[in-house]
Parts: sequence; structure tokens; C-alpha cells
Amino acid sequence: MEESTRICRLAPPPDGLLDVVLDTDMANEADDPFALAYLMLYPARVRLRAVLAAPFFHDRVESPRQGMEASAVESERLLRFFPNGGSVPVYRGSPAFLQSETEPVPSEAVERLVALALAQPADRPLYVVAIAALTNIASALLRCPEIAERIVVVWLGGHARDWPDTREFNLISDPAAARVVFGSGVPLVQLPCRGVASHLICSRAELEFALRDKNPLCDELLAWMLRVLRAETPGDPGLFWSRTLWDVAASTWLLRPDLTGSLLVPTPLLAPEGYYASAPARPPMRYVYFLQRDGILADLFTRLADFSCAESPQ
Repeated sequence: MEESTRICRLAPPPDGLLDVVLDTDMANEADDPFALAYLMLYPARVRLRAVLAAPFFHDRVESPRQGMEASAVESERLLRFFPNGGSVPVYRGSPAFLQSETEPVPSEAVERLVALALAQPADRPLYVVAIAALTNIASALLRCPEIAERIVVVWLGGHARDWPDTREFNLISDPAAARVVFGSGVPLVQLPCRGVASHLICSRAELEFALRDKNPLCDELLAWMLRVLRAETPGDPGLFWSRTLWDVAASTWLLRPDLTGSLLVPTPLLAPEGYYASAPARPPMRYVYFLQRDGILADLFTRLADFSCAESPQ
């Protein structure tokens, strides 16, 4: 890809309707549902072409495949709250993480991402909002490197450049996939977790005030948050707990870039030891270094509370 084209695609998204794909480990945490809902609440801005279920693995699932399958099921369930949710297909993603940086992990999500990207007009990139390990994205790029000319990857992952390491869940779950994407030349926007997205923290009082009894969607998002909290925290955590809506950062860059601060930097190398290695000659990427927390949460929660068409799924 020519440098001028890449830099153009790394600019904040233009006005008008954007074609978007969401890659998510929906069943992993409590922030993914908010990121999906935020995109769905901007129908004049986002045409969500597909949701791709990504693998994840921790002590509450038996395998990356089970994490991916659960994410597909939860994505389908959440979409039922939206009148147009039935028009957004959900595709099963890679059942395992990459074992090398040369071999993709096949899945229907990978094939669909390749097909959508290749069908996209050359002057209208497909924005791939990735809020999970980069397994599906890397597999698609390995399967068909040409799609790097048609997409922009907006990834919530890694930590800030001044953080002492990059041992963040989305990155260390599949470091091979992260290295593939960072080395592919695809236009990449990174929203780091610690040091940047970590500012999107909400107290229990804020979440209760913003969501409780507003509508079925708000009630579901609050219940989802409480289920995750109880799964992670034995006993009653009491009043003084908070939660970070990490993944909302990636949606924000498409929906409200005015509430973010970013700059172009050389794409780093990802060292096996778990840190960024400087590589000044590498292609540029966009690095988000600031999020206006109050403005983002005010916009998100206001839109959620005003969403009057939501219905409880059957």
C-alpha cells in the first residue's frame, strides 16, 4: 500500500455512513456488550455488516473454542434488543489461537471478513473494530493479504507506549496474531488499555444511576455487568467497586473521534519478551493516547437511556 493512501485511511473517519465489522469476545467480559450497543445506537453513522466471534480463554471456559462459541451466542442474544439487530449476521470465528505467524486458523468468520473486504470499494474502507485477540483478523490477512488494501483495523489491545510491558489480555492471548497484524502493513489504529482505555472507569453508583429501570436494554447491560462481577468476586463487593468499559474506546474512535486524541507513530515491533521495540522505519499507524472520559460516558449513557425501541428478547 502506498504511504499516502495508508496515512489517508489513518485519519479520523470521514463524515457519513461507515461500513463496519465488529470482532468480539462477547462472553469474556462486561464491556463488549456496551461496545456493540454503542455502535448499534448510531444507525446514521454505522452500517454494521457483521459480528465476528473471537476465541478467548481463561479459568471460566474450558478452551478458546468454547469461549468463541459462547461469544457468538451472546452476540446473537444482544442483537435481539435492537429492531435492526436481525439484519446483522454473527459468524463463528477461529476455534484456536495461531500456532505460527504463517498459518491462518480457518473459520466462517475469517472467510466472511475476506469476502466483505474484497467486495468493498477501493475508496471506501471497511472498518474492522477488533476488541479481542487478533486471531480472526490475522487469519484473514494470512488467508488473503490483499484485504489490507480494503480495511482499517481499529484495535483495543496492548498497553500504552510508556507502560513497562505489553502483557494485556487481548495481546498475550494470541501474540502471534498481534505480530501478524502489526507486520502486515494494514492501516492500524491502536487504542491501548492501561494508560488510555483505563480512563473509561465507572463506579457502581454511576452504572446504577445511568442504567437501572431505563429500558430493557439498559437493564440487560446492568445485569450483565453484575453477573460478571459476581463470577469474578466471591461474596458481595459492596458499594465501592468500579468497572472499566475498555472496549467502548474502540467504538468511540469511529463514532466520536472528537472525544479522542491521537497521532501517527511508526508501527512498533512486538518483542517476545513482552514489550514494544522501536522501529522508526516501519509504516505509520495511528496511536490513541487520550480519551475524554466524561464526554464519552455521557454520550453512551444518554443514548442508552433514550433508546425507546428496545424489547426483551424472547
